[in-house]
Amino acid sequence: MTNGIESTNSNRRHNATFYAGLGIGVGLFGVRIAGAQTHGDFLIASALTVAEFSVVYLWERKTAQLGDLIVDFDADEKVRGRARGVSRAAAASLADRQALVDEVEGQIEEMEQEFERDHLLSDLKALTAIATNAIRAGYHAGISGNAGAVSGGATLEEDNDEHE
Repeated sequence: MTNGIESTNSNRRHNATFYAGLGIGVGLFGVRIAGAQTHGDFLIASALTVAEFSVVYLWERKTAQLGDLIVDFDADEKVRGRARGVSRAAAASLADRQALVDEVEGQIEEMEQEFERDHLLSDLKALTAIATNAIRAGYHAGISGNAGAVSGGATLEEDNDEHE
């Protein structure tokens, strides 16, 4: 609504300027004619008035073109403003979505680690092998320690200390 009012005021101002320029040209024509003494003076007064009218007319055309450019620029600026707003909204949406993706990836990684732990703990053969190896190692260490103590020789620990 504001653009319509501004446009109407602008048109009125341009029309007033145009008619004022013509009025000044007519007034100066009257002054020149009043002072004209010969046909040459009359011709110069007429030529100057035509030149003044031409300048006023060309000036009015240029200002009208400039006004049209300003209106076009304002319309383009509104479009650019909307595009900037959409771009900012898209960037914010992208950042939010990236945060969600990062969160989900973190949860997936935690689930994979938990699955790996559960898999290792649920593999009965692997657990049995680990326990059996631990028992055997302890059993062999105990036997060699006891055998050395009974025979009067060095125990496994003392043997290891001697070799180091």
